Amino acid sequence: MAKYPEPFEVIGGAVIDADTIYAERLHIGFGVELHAEKIRAADYDAWESKRYRRGKNITDEELRKGRLAANELRELLAGHRLFAYPVSGKRSRGSFGRLLANFRYCKLDEPAELSLQLRLWMRDRGHIRK
Repeated sequence: MAKYPEPFEVIGGAVIDADTIYAERLHIGFGVELHAEKIRAADYDAWESKRYRRGKNITDEELRKGRLAANELRELLAGHRLFAYPVSGKRSRGSFGRLLANFRYCKLDEPAELSLQLRLWMRDRGHIRK
């Protein structure tokens, strides 16, 4: 049976947009931390919250949706812990050099084992691009 990778806890996270998180520190185990890393969600693509996206025309409507998604994610993460689960079988960094991972979250006093998929939270609120 395949073992899922251990989660990396995101410390000092800041929302760049609804599918990209800046981690001040990222605990990766064995007493090792990465610092100042951008992490991109590997399992969903959220609406854009800024005008730039390589080769894409970003509409005012998409910007509105993207900013709403980013703000709601900030509110969620203010009261929750965030974990990044490395993606098996894919490259570890995306085209912009960001780490690729699936995000999960849980309440501040809960262990990672009780965490929920951020992708589902985003989908249920209409924050994922079709």
